[in-house]
Amino acid sequence: MNLILAALALCAAALQGQEKPAPEARRAFPRLKPPEQERLEQALFQMRSAKTAEARAEARAAVVAAGAGGVPASLRAFAKFEAERAGELRGVLDKTLAEADLDLALAESGPKAAPAARHYVVRRIADSRRDDALKHLAPLLQDADAETAFQAARGLALRDDTACVPVLHSAVRARWKDEEALLRAELAQVPRGALSAPVSGLVGVGAREDRLAGIRLFALVGVREHARVLRAALDDTDQQILLNAVNACRAVVDGEPPLERPSSPQLIEQVQLWKSKL
Repeated sequence: MNLILAALALCAAALQGQEKPAPEARRAFPRLKPPEQERLEQALFQMRSAKTAEARAEARAAVVAAGAGGVPASLRAFAKFEAERAGELRGVLDKTLAEADLDLALAESGPKAAPAARHYVVRRIADSRRDDALKHLAPLLQDADAETAFQAARGLALRDDTACVPVLHSAVRARWKDEEALLRAELAQVPRGALSAPVSGLVGVGAREDRLAGIRLFALVGVREHARVLRAALDDTDQQILLNAVNACRAVVDGEPPLERPSSPQLIEQVQLWKSKL
């Protein structure tokens, strides 16, 4: 009996001696002291209101000096910045917001945040090398804000995730007329390959604007092996369908730039040429 009691006592002592693992510290941006926070807010105010470039440059330097601790206030400041000066705020955040902290910045930029702040953070995640980028971007495909959803889709496209296709198709349909150059630039780094098959399925489907968007998106991400899907579009009577089909052929098959405003004879010649090639 004494032996049993002694053994139990030893076990209890051993358990008491074991250290419990410390709970993982919750990550957060560094907290600035009140005087530092006040200087930061003053610098952000000067960035958006100073009349001279020199004063704004000094203000930017002060915000950068605040480091990561200044990120939350900088993100909130988007709500007060005019569009023409928001670029300066993005430039500051490029220096103070590390890639490793983008998840924290996303948490700071919820649906109630200024749209410009949310757009900036989602774009940074899309362009990042983070292994968990898809985890953060995929839920944003359903975001009510079109630009947030588009930047999330662009991030998925850069990673060959085909879930992005419906959002990209909708963006091209809605924005191509006024923002063709911007969309081309935004999607220029998307690799041709994984998206080609699902996008090729949109080339001849739906109403005129849907088909146009499908052809235009295919021109940006399609591959030569799927180029035959453009054959039917080359028989269309709609001049815009014909022009965009020709431009898609030029881009996907030959890597050539689009025709801007070809004459009718030139367009007919190109249509016949690509009919023979496909």
